[in-house]
Amino acid sequence: MRRLAFLRLLSALLLLGSTACREKPKSHSDLIGPPMLNQNADQLERTDFTAYIDHEIVPGRNLIWCATMQLAWNELIDSCGGRLPDGERPTVRELNRRIVTRDDLDESSYVAMAGVIQKGVIQEIGKALETKFGGQASPEMLDEVEARFKEGALAYSYLFKNLAFRNHFSMSEQPLRFAGFDAQAFGFETHRKTKQQKAAAQVTIYDYKNTDDFVIEIKTESSGDRLILAKVHPDSTLHQTIAQVAHRLQTAGLPPGAESSMKIPILDFKLTKDYNELVGVFSCGVPIVMATQVIRFKLDETGAKLKSEAAIVTLGVVEASTSQLIFDKPFLVIMERQGLPHPYFALWVDNPELLVPFVTEKTEQ
Repeated sequence: MRRLAFLRLLSALLLLGSTACREKPKSHSDLIGPPMLNQNADQLERTDFTAYIDHEIVPGRNLIWCATMQLAWNELIDSCGGRLPDGERPTVRELNRRIVTRDDLDESSYVAMAGVIQKGVIQEIGKALETKFGGQASPEMLDEVEARFKEGALAYSYLFKNLAFRNHFSMSEQPLRFAGFDAQAFGFETHRKTKQQKAAAQVTIYDYKNTDDFVIEIKTESSGDRLILAKVHPDSTLHQTIAQVAHRLQTAGLPPGAESSMKIPILDFKLTKDYNELVGVFSCGVPIVMATQVIRFKLDETGAKLKSEAAIVTLGVVEASTSQLIFDKPFLVIMERQGLPHPYFALWVDNPELLVPFVTEKTEQ
């Protein structure tokens, strides 16, 4: 009897293990988790949200950009056979430049499509996301578009990136003071134990001039992607600042010295932007009635995660060394593909509006 009971128990455990192995992988939303900050971008007082990469950097203001709106725009104008008339609208004029294209991304990380709603483009996009991401894609805008619009045309893009650190950094026991704000941060200290030393070895320092002027790259497990942070004086636009940093990355890189330390504020937000300046623009003779982008970004001790969507809807049919790496002042975050000319995400941090506040109850992990 005991032997029979044991065999039954073993069989049940094997069945349970087999079922667990067949469980659906975590969705992209679950992989990132709930955001610390979740709101409409227009409600932020000191953060600009841009559809195009060559946007002006304004002193004292954050600036966030992701390639998804440009990718959706490219699909829209390709379906019309060329540029859309800008009518003196700066956003349309800049998007028509197509500085960033599919060529700046790897095929495995995004879906970009356009088509007619009543001909099933929403369902086609859903199938493409399912195929591309193996069931992990978690689009949120497709249901909204389907509920609001029964006809017309949709240009859409979806992007997901997970740049994980092989060796996690440590959470700082003390807050990072950024523009008078106590922010939660991660990094490493000067006197490092083995765990911190392995994490610090993932950092490469480029062109270190002083504590307020340097560029670093943190190696991740995502082959072909780069995670770059630059504490620099900005150029006039985001695109020009990125180019300045790219030039500095051509210098010889060095590992952190034994007396080096690093502190990076944690970023954890989901922002939604309605581009009202695009509504009413005529595409193929019909007006744009919706242009919305969502960016979910998280940078912490485990790595950088990015999930973004953009949707443009038109009425009618459209066919066709001893360095200190303390990020306590304005800095730039770049996510890009190795060897490609433009990034797919960039964030200029100039104030603490997007930073995660330091909580005294939390301790180093």
